[in-house]
Amino acid sequence: MLDVAQAFAKALQKPVKGMETPRDQWIGTMQNMGFSNKTAVFFSKITTLAIKRKCQSAIALHEE
Repeated sequence: MLDVAQAFAKALQKPVKGMETPRDQWIGTMQNMGFSNKTAVFFSKITTLAIKRKCQSAIALHEE
């Protein structure tokens, strides 16, 4: 998360504070930002899959 905030701060040329949104609030938060329900659900699912895959990759590397 810190890397993302730093990238935005650099691009925007002003301080940016990264904040974690609890997973159970992802869809509602995205809808509040203007996402359609369908898109918010899709982003929530794809993000969950990406996190799981990253964790599985890290476990596999650790077991080698």
